Amino acid sequence: MEQRITENMGRSLKEHGYLDPVFVGKGSFAKVYRVRDKKRSFQACKISKVTEQWEQECRNSREICHPLFPAYREHWTDGEWGYLVMEFWDGCDLRKMLDRRGRLSPGQAARIALQITEGLQYLHERPHPFLYRDLKPENIRIRVNGRVGILDLGCLWNREEKWSGAGNYSYSAPEQFRQGEIPGEESDVYAMGNCWRSCWERKTGNATGRKNGFAE
Repeated sequence: MEQRITENMGRSLKEHGYLDPVFVGKGSFAKVYRVRDKKRSFQACKISKVTEQWEQECRNSREICHPLFPAYREHWTDGEWGYLVMEFWDGCDLRKMLDRRGRLSPGQAARIALQITEGLQYLHERPHPFLYRDLKPENIRIRVNGRVGILDLGCLWNREEKWSGAGNYSYSAPEQFRQGEIPGEESDVYAMGNCWRSCWERKTGNATGRKNGFAE
């Protein structure tokens, strides 16, 4: 799947009222494009092959209603491709911010962490709780208005669904990948700590040679 929209994808977007697609990022199974809707407002459109995981992400996205997660707009399928349209947030992810700035002040780090934990708390305390399972700097969005948000709901899981391993080996809790072990809310807390540990390692230096994450 190339970064440029194919003719058929462009047609499908246009039929649903979305124009001017611009590639903005990609994940393991999908690519994300910024598009304009009929009101000329920017939205984010995630395009991927139609799979059970994609269908589950669409269902979960419709349930999530919190300012720390992008708002669901709509979704549809066209042949083998699925289109999921969400609220677009201008800004950059935490990883790119650290690569560009080199470090965050303790105050900045605390403000970002408090907002992320608020988002995780919302997921955990819903009537039908979700585990996020994929917290990492690349999924933490630093918006141009200064607010923080959490992207990519593809790994959300609740105990009513069949269990399957998911996450990122660098940040997610080990029980998310072990046969026979079922993670809980503490697994997201573990990933949160790992994210901030990785930022700290940018300061002190480690085997990867990463640079500062937090300022003195």
